[in-house]
Amino acid sequence: RRRAEEMLLAERLKFERYFENIPLMAYNISFDGRIADCNMVAARTLGYDSKAELLGESAISTLYAPECQKEAKQIFEKWKKGDRIRNEELKVITKQRKIIDVLLNVETVLDHKGTPIHSISTHLDITERKRAHGESQKLQNRFRQAKRMEAIATLTGGIAHDYNNFLSVIMGNLFMAI
Repeated sequence: RRRAEEMLLAERLKFERYFENIPLMAYNISFDGRIADCNMVAARTLGYDSKAELLGESAISTLYAPECQKEAKQIFEKWKKGDRIRNEELKVITKQRKIIDVLLNVETVLDHKGTPIHSISTHLDITERKRAHGESQKLQNRFRQAKRMEAIATLTGGIAHDYNNFLSVIMGNLFMAI
């Protein structure tokens, strides 16, 4: 029995190290929607000095931007029914009111009887990825526009050349007629 307790404690400590050191914002969310725990990456990314500022707060109203709270609530209800949550794109809001684009993933933690206790939820910050994708789209659009302009210039040059040849024939005929 004592050995089992030691092994359980060792596993718990290992899990806590993973939780604290994972390079994602990580949270334990209770079934009533409160933040039961979070890692320091989450606290710092969201602009809080300590985890204690987040603990016990409503996950929906504290973490998510106002425009995403309805969707976040629907996802939370879906999770409570037992659905897996994978790569849901949402927006979180920092203490300083800055918006961060994230991908949400949620797993359920069960007790020894298989009863759900809380979630392990992670946010992957995709703000920079989305900004880079937007920039890439702008560059692609500008490239397409430049290609269209090049095609129009080529077409216009061809028409001008043909028109010049046509005028040269007329001018030559007029010159000979005079």
